[in-house]
Amino acid sequence: SEDIMKDPVLIPQTGMTFDRKSIMKWFEVHNTCPITNTKLSVKMVIPNRIMKDVIETFTNNLPDFIKENLGHTSD
Repeated sequence: SEDIMKDPVLIPQTGMTFDRKSIMKWFEVHNTCPITNTKLSVKMVIPNRIMKDVIETFTNNLPDFIKENLGHTSD
């Protein structure tokens, strides 16, 4: 997805961060990391709280006209 992540999660085996909704959809069909193609024995994700804080700080400090035109979808 090209939307701003709302629920970033980390795949510990690869160190990659994805939006939870997107990676869980990927895992419905694949048993690999979509970036590194590393086979994952366990499709485990953990919240990436640092990334979530960075995203929230960034988006909260955007000018209103940009916030209004982000075009991200709501859940």
